[in-house]
Amino acid sequence: MNASLTRVAADGRPRPWYQRIRLDALWTAILLVPLFFVITDGMPVLLKTAGAAGILGFAGLYVWATTTMPTWPVPPTKMSVLDELRPIAGRLALLAAVAAVSGPSLNWWYEIFYLPYFCAIILYATTLRVGLPLSGCLCLLTIVVFSLFAPAANLTWLAIGCCFSSVSIAVGRIGTDVQERRQVKERELAAATEREEIGRDVHDLLGHSLTVLTLKAEVAHRLVRRSPEAAERELAEIVELSRAALADVRATVTRLRVPDLAGQMAVSYTHLRAH
Repeated sequence: MNASLTRVAADGRPRPWYQRIRLDALWTAILLVPLFFVITDGMPVLLKTAGAAGILGFAGLYVWATTTMPTWPVPPTKMSVLDELRPIAGRLALLAAVAAVSGPSLNWWYEIFYLPYFCAIILYATTLRVGLPLSGCLCLLTIVVFSLFAPAANLTWLAIGCCFSSVSIAVGRIGTDVQERRQVKERELAAATEREEIGRDVHDLLGHSLTVLTLKAEVAHRLVRRSPEAAERELAEIVELSRAALADVRATVTRLRVPDLAGQMAVSYTHLRAH
């Protein structure tokens, strides 16, 4: 369920819609427990029908909500709490309304089964700074209310169990966030390393090319009066070497290609001839 809510596979690509539905359907299988209670209870048929419809409707709506909602921003942006909750407020309200349909058949107290689903959406659709406090307060409030007002003592343990399920979701959310942050850092480090490599390559190319061009220019300067034709040939080679060096720099910066061995040998040969 935790992975399906992110809607992203391990390689960074979105999961196919049918795979996301399958994972969320497995998670909603927990709702078979209250559905079994409703079906086997001796309540009136109309109430039983409403309860079953509410539970099944909640499961389907939850699958739709988790497969269409936006993921949390990584790294966390400086959005306000309301800005983070606004995209999921409508989904949460709709889920609460559908859950209320099954309230009478579940004697209201057993709607605690829905708690982990609300916490999952809050945790996975917001940043940790918003999701953790909000889901934690929701769990704490649930335990307090059940401890003070639950009609039977065993319902308090049921509330604690559902809260523990929510805690396990929070742990998974934290683990996913740590993994995402690590991947972001790795991408930043790889980009920085690549920039350093490009910088070194450009430095080596320019250093070597400028040295050759300087020597060729000195030779052309000495030959300009003594042998104008030889000086003209040197100047033509300077233009050709300048263009080649510029092409190599552009190719290195854009990573379209790296300077080939043959080109470097040609430049070195010209360098030796300049002496």
